[in-house]
Parts: sequence; C-alpha cells; structure tokens
Amino acid sequence: MPRRQGGSTMIEVMVAILILALGMMGMLGMFVSSIKLTSGAIYRNVAAQHAYAIADSMRANLPNLAAYFSPTATLTAGCFTTSGCTSVQLPNTEYKVWQTQLAALLPAGQGKVCRDSAASTAARTPAPQTYAAYFTCDNSGPVVVKVCWDETRIQNSNASAANSANASTGGVSCMYTNL
Repeated sequence: MPRRQGGSTMIEVMVAILILALGMMGMLGMFVSSIKLTSGAIYRNVAAQHAYAIADSMRANLPNLAAYFSPTATLTAGCFTTSGCTSVQLPNTEYKVWQTQLAALLPAGQGKVCRDSAASTAARTPAPQTYAAYFTCDNSGPVVVKVCWDETRIQNSNASAANSANASTGGVSCMYTNL
C-alpha cells in the first residue's frame, strides 16, 4: 500500500525561501536606485530655485548690479529691521544670505555671480567637475548665476571605468542661469 506524502520536504522549503530572498534583493536594489534619483532631482530643483531667486533679486536692483559680484559679501543686520540698509548693503546682504542658504540646503553647495562669455556656449548642467573649473569667469559676456553642489553620496557605487574620472573630481554637479 503506497504512503501518502504529508507535507513539504526541506528542499522544497529552502528553494522557496531562496526564490523569495532573490526577489526581495531585487526590490531592495530598485528602492535604493529610486532614492538616489529622487535625491538628485531634489538637489537640482533647489539649485534652480535659488539661482532664479538671486537672479530675480538682481533684476530688481539693476542700478547696483556690480555689488552682487562680490565674493566677500557681508551680512548687514540693519537690512532685516525697519531701519533698513543702504542700496550698497542690500546686494551684499542678499548675496550672503543666498550663499548661506545654498550651503545649508545643498551638500557642499556654493554659488557665484559673474560675467562669463563661455557660459553661453556651455551646457546648462555640465558633466561633473571641480568647483574651481566651473566657477572660472572671464568677466565678459552675460551676467550668469552659477550653483554647484556635491553629489558624491548619491553617485553609483559601481562606477565604471568611464565614470571613474567623474567620481574622482568629487561628483560635483553644477548649473547656471543667465540674468
């Protein structure tokens, strides 16, 4: 008389667990990739909003446009009170607040306002490079607002040989807008 099987064998259970584990690992990989893409999009959005914000401030204060080019801008506390500040102190204060916000909202975020004729022929979001290379300005051409931040943390950890040069420069992403 044949015996009836009463349950699953240990091998069947182990195969089922292995298949489930492989599926979960695939889902985890997709989750990590989506977090990286979302972080990059958020950084680009913040950079664009702040570049346009300082550009709008500059457009509103065209007579003092040259004051926005100061890399050593200082904060004037009077600009935040009802007593106000002078037309020269206002651009310096706006520029300093803008730089402080970039540093707080973007990883290693930095910004610069300058005249650069090369920016009109460059890509709006160039390949990752160093801050110094992107912040070089020739002081001719249109007024541009440049913003850079470090995306090393969200770059692909499995960098191929083609991407290794970008990763070695710190994974800096930059963008600019014309005034």
